[in-house]
Amino acid sequence: MENNNSKTNRENINKNLGINDPPLTIGNLSASKEKRPDSIKTILFVDDHKFIIRNLRNKLEAIGYKVYSAYNGQEAVDEYFKIKPDIVFLDVVMPVKDGITALKEIKRIVPTSKIVMMSGLGFDDEIAENIKILGLVEKGADGFLIKPVNVVSINKKVWDLAVNS
Repeated sequence: MENNNSKTNRENINKNLGINDPPLTIGNLSASKEKRPDSIKTILFVDDHKFIIRNLRNKLEAIGYKVYSAYNGQEAVDEYFKIKPDIVFLDVVMPVKDGITALKEIKRIVPTSKIVMMSGLGFDDEIAENIKILGLVEKGADGFLIKPVNVVSINKKVWDLAVNS
């Protein structure tokens, strides 16, 4: 039998990993954001943690996105030019080729590409400094999300870019 503390800890871990995202209802997003914006249909999600992609794929596809995946920076570059997604969510730290190198390669060839970087490099109060240190804005990043991410934060960032582009 599971005690209340272990159940709470498991729920918190799942919540942090995005495993038990709340359903997309009016309580979590405005009615206009329960689906994808018309201008953004395809997402390339790049992270070396496959369980994160598996978890988010079904939820993002349920609200209308076509989701492609890659598991390192080299795959990100290859997949980008193969599928030409509307937006890329790209982890900073990955094997083979890091996200910053992949960002620069894609932006050099397609400067108008929409790429949102993701990292768990710090806490909210450290993120601005980490973005500055990594030079993500200068390298062309269109946004930044703190990991762990969930479908609500991803969809909000997509809407932000769709409205402001």
